[in-house]
Amino acid sequence: MFQGVQVNTCRNPRCPNFGVLPLARVDRGPNQKVVDNYLAVGSGKNLAGLRCKLCNETNAIKSNRAVVEELERISQAPPQVSPIACRTETCVYRGLADTSPPTRYQAFGTTAAGSRRFRCKACARTFTIPVRSSLRQRLPGKTAIIYRLLINKSPMRRICEVAEVTAPVIYQRIGFIHEQCLRVAAAHDERLRSLKKARLGIAVDRQEHVLNWSSQFDRRVTQMGAVASADTASGFVLGLHLDYDPRYDVHDLEMAAQACGDPAKRSAFRKYARVFLPFEDGPNEAEDPLPEESRLPSRGVRIHSPYTIYAHFYYLKQLLPEIERLHFYLDRDPGLHGGCFAAFGPQVKAGTVEAFWVKIDKSLSVDQKKRLLAASEAALAKAQAAHPGMRKFDVAKQLLMAALSHPDFLAQPVVKRWVPHPMPNMGEPAKAMCYLSDRGDLDPATLADYLLDVKMHALDRFFMQVRRRLSVLERPIFSPSSNTRWHGYAVYNPTVVMRLLEIFRVTYNFVLVGEDRKTPAMRLGLASRPLTLEDIIAFLPGDQSSVKA
Repeated sequence: MFQGVQVNTCRNPRCPNFGVLPLARVDRGPNQKVVDNYLAVGSGKNLAGLRCKLCNETNAIKSNRAVVEELERISQAPPQVSPIACRTETCVYRGLADTSPPTRYQAFGTTAAGSRRFRCKACARTFTIPVRSSLRQRLPGKTAIIYRLLINKSPMRRICEVAEVTAPVIYQRIGFIHEQCLRVAAAHDERLRSLKKARLGIAVDRQEHVLNWSSQFDRRVTQMGAVASADTASGFVLGLHLDYDPRYDVHDLEMAAQACGDPAKRSAFRKYARVFLPFEDGPNEAEDPLPEESRLPSRGVRIHSPYTIYAHFYYLKQLLPEIERLHFYLDRDPGLHGGCFAAFGPQVKAGTVEAFWVKIDKSLSVDQKKRLLAASEAALAKAQAAHPGMRKFDVAKQLLMAALSHPDFLAQPVVKRWVPHPMPNMGEPAKAMCYLSDRGDLDPATLADYLLDVKMHALDRFFMQVRRRLSVLERPIFSPSSNTRWHGYAVYNPTVVMRLLEIFRVTYNFVLVGEDRKTPAMRLGLASRPLTLEDIIAFLPGDQSSVKA
């Protein structure tokens, strides 16, 4: 355990050992006094596993320290406009906000730009509070058009032409817009933490992104993944985190790892377990190996994707403390399953959190989808004909209850109990679900109700919009002449990808409206009106004009 976080426990909800923490030290040999129900085993050249003695299931051991480090990274507060507080290093009032009475600072006029000036009563030094977010920015009027072009699939060179600016200006404005979006998100997250709802359905999945090669001597691309979660009812994207950290240099960390002996240790027990280092770029070296023809980023460091996933679920746990019941709909990724149970294990055990795997074939053509949908509708219509007067929803529920009670279904292990959805749609054809948090305490009728609510459409739609609206993240173009895929608009710097993803998440949540003329934030009850791009650019902390009262 590290700082109260322990992710290595049994993940079988029907096992008495589910969620029980392993002991840090146990006795071995014939005279054992301190023991637990776990056994550490090897599960690969550099991997270690934890086997439950009661149910015999084995899970890869993760570094608790790495999960905490990644959680701290993705939870970092955005840079804020300075409060009314002295900034002199030696002053006794340094960093202390003004209180009344008595006041620590006195108003001292304004600057030529209109910013308010204050004087500290302790050290007599003056400081200013910016009057607008774009203070000291050259050509501030260009920011809105750059923002608008960025989220409407304009390549970087075309933005330069249309906005009549240079590339350095564009990247500087991307950084500025990113900070503004972080401030907007942080202001609304405070309300999200106090949001009270009886139940929230959350779809969780990952999306892969490709960056161009940065050297003609090594033309391998860099592939990275972003884990995201969205409320299925409103479409609000709760979090989006890329497995990348721009704060460090990979070569500096590799030297530090070599110095402390990390290469000789199993991955979970390394000091730098969170970071994907060059010595791990080989067969059987990492739990999440690099894809073929892929390389580590040339700047910053890539994070092992399981740690970003685990931290993402802990982030959701901090973000939604007042929701009575959470239902997670997870893509078929073992990391999502493990991260959900690691963060919400006690809630799963108590029955206030449920988890489902969702299987959807996204490779189908439109004609294949239509045929599958027609077959499902025909089967449902046939069942409805046998129950005249019964609603389609109730017939679908009866079909699910029959499937859940079938002996062949019950004979399977929990992770292999897949049941088809009786009411699929064109967006999710051939959908099947697996109830992961099966404790054996739900009756078939209640479980059927839960399964009928399973959907991934809200998050799939967001991912689709990312591809369609951000030129640097569009799908590659296949080149028949060279039999390769061309990433013509992909960027070289992962930091740009990280910033654009967060910019688009905030824009999607607070600016873009649907057919009901509402944004996802409005549907969830976090905002009273859609924001404009100008609202985000001009936002200052403390501005509550868009927050729903």
